[in-house]
Parts: sequence; structure tokens; C-alpha cells
Amino acid sequence: PRLPVRGSVVLLPPIGLDAAGLAVSWGAYFASHGYAVVAVDLPAGGPASMAPGYGPREARALAWLIPLLRLRGMLPAPEFLFGLSYGGDVVLFAAPRLAGITATIALAPFANAAQAIRRAPGSGLVGPRWLGALFDRATMQAAIARADRDLGIDLAGIDPAGALRRARACTLLIGGTHDEFTRVREWRRMIHGAPRAQLTLLPHTDHVLTLVRFDLLGEPLRAWMHALAIAPASGCPPFAPRSPAYRMLLPRFLPAPAAPMVPVVP
Repeated sequence: PRLPVRGSVVLLPPIGLDAAGLAVSWGAYFASHGYAVVAVDLPAGGPASMAPGYGPREARALAWLIPLLRLRGMLPAPEFLFGLSYGGDVVLFAAPRLAGITATIALAPFANAAQAIRRAPGSGLVGPRWLGALFDRATMQAAIARADRDLGIDLAGIDPAGALRRARACTLLIGGTHDEFTRVREWRRMIHGAPRAQLTLLPHTDHVLTLVRFDLLGEPLRAWMHALAIAPASGCPPFAPRSPAYRMLLPRFLPAPAAPMVPVVP
């Protein structure tokens, strides 16, 4: 039997993953617990033709797309934005542009796109860690400057902290203490001056592992979302992940989803 619809989740993937890949991970998780799920392709991972903007540009497209999805009846209330890494920055920039969003959840967002690019060669995520020694600061700055010209943006000037301060809905940032792209102190600075934002840290967790810890995050996220759904005017509830003592669980596919999971290309 179909599950009762608890709300809707708009999913934004990290770099290198398309909407279909996200739909069978976090999408399957939320759908199996009664949420209508829409996974949206982003330029840096899916087939979308738009040049990547690392947050603001994609947020403008999302601010057009979500009202259209509402008109089609694809986003039953309450509505949640859920972004991972690059997708996390997109939802942070999109949230202030959208009325009616219940909450925004960003897993391991970048504090700054240019900073993340400078750290990428030595992160171990794009090749061996020794690769970082081959790219000095001047080389990376030249590459970033060229990307700025090619993309028509200022990577160093992208400011998710400013977007957080303008957010009207509750915003939850979740990051790992061993993230290769963003330091804990940088996330703390991001939420400073943002009264509706809170930061949760997963100890001894890197960038990629933060994105897949269903065992630590899944049930607490659903409880947090449910608390907002039943009492949206009572403020932003606190969030705490499960203890790492729990074993990692894969998404359960047995219950029928509340609504079809639809990949969308803006």
C-alpha cells in the first residue's frame, strides 16, 4: 500500500552525481518514509546545459522551477530543500528567494567555491594526495581566474554566509570534522549572524562520508522535519545525529514511495 504523504523533498546533488544517482540514495530513503521526492540535475554533474555558477546562478533557476513544480502538484507541503556539497550551496542561495519553504538542509556545503578548488588537488578525492604538491598557489590562482572568465562569475566572491543571513526558513548545516574542503571554523563563521541556522558536526568524518551517513542522519532528520511540520511557528528545533555506534544502514526499498521520484532538468 502507498504511504501517506508527509511532505516533499527537493534534492540537489554534489559535483559528479546526477539526479538519478541521488534519487536511488537519499531520494529512495525519503520516498520510503512517505515524502514526495524531486531530484534536480545541476550543471556540474547532470546533462543540464547551463554553465555552473556554484550557487547563485543555479539558485535563480531553482527559484523559477519550484513554483512550476508547485503548480503541477509535485511538491505537497511541507517543503524541504536538501542539498549535498555543491548542491548544498545551491539550496542555501535558493532559500531566501523562495516563500513557503519549511526548512533547508545542506550537507557539507562549501564555505567558498574558490577556496574549495584550491584545496581539491591535495584532498585525495580527485587523485592521490601528493597531487597537491604539484599545484602551487600561483598556479591555482591562475586557474581560478581563467574559470572566472570562462564562467562569467567571481568564484572568490560567492558568499553562502550572506545567503544564510537572509534565510527566512530554518536552515540546518551538517558537516564532518575532517572535511577536505571546508574547515569547522569556516562553517561556524557561516552561521554567525544567521539566527535561523544551526551547525551539526559529525566527528572523524570526511567530505564524502558525510554525504552517505544514513545511519547517523536519517532518523534524526525525519524527526527534525516532522517537528517543523507540526509546529512551524515554534522556532527551529535542535538537531542531533545518532551516535556513531550504530552500524551503517542502507536505504530501505520495501515500502512503496509516497509519490514518484522525478529527476528534473531546469
